[in-house]
Amino acid sequence: MAKAFSGAFLAFAVAYTLFAFGLPFMAVGRIGPGFFPQILGVTLIVISAYSLVQDFREPARESADDDAPDGASGDAAGEGSGGYGRAVALMILVTVVFVVMLNVVGALVAMVLFMFAVLYLLNREGMVMNVVLSVLLPVSVYLMFDVWLNTTLPQGMFTFLG
Repeated sequence: MAKAFSGAFLAFAVAYTLFAFGLPFMAVGRIGPGFFPQILGVTLIVISAYSLVQDFREPARESADDDAPDGASGDAAGEGSGGYGRAVALMILVTVVFVVMLNVVGALVAMVLFMFAVLYLLNREGMVMNVVLSVLLPVSVYLMFDVWLNTTLPQGMFTFLG
């Protein structure tokens, strides 16, 4: 199953990158709309190709689970892909709330809240690090896009930030 997922993701990365290279890299002395997508696409191809190679080098885990007695496989014990359904559902919910909140509270506040919610879901033990990352990373992204690249981000009700 991991090989199929890695192969499908590699195919997606190649299609995305081909689309990205159809966009201009530079536009009138500034970076163009293809700048970030092209970098992201090439990075996705490299990472997903590496993952696919690793999946083929790794001995098959499914066959090891088939040899185990009923109920003794890794998935039944909560290890492996079976125990992540709740976390995936929560991440989807948090992402949908983030997208909705972008125009309500603005990009900066929405990013801080999103980062904290995600980090809280995935790492409840490291609260200090969660708070630090939840503030520093969104502020850095906001400064990069709003100040350095001079792009517009949703301001929401906090129009004094722009």
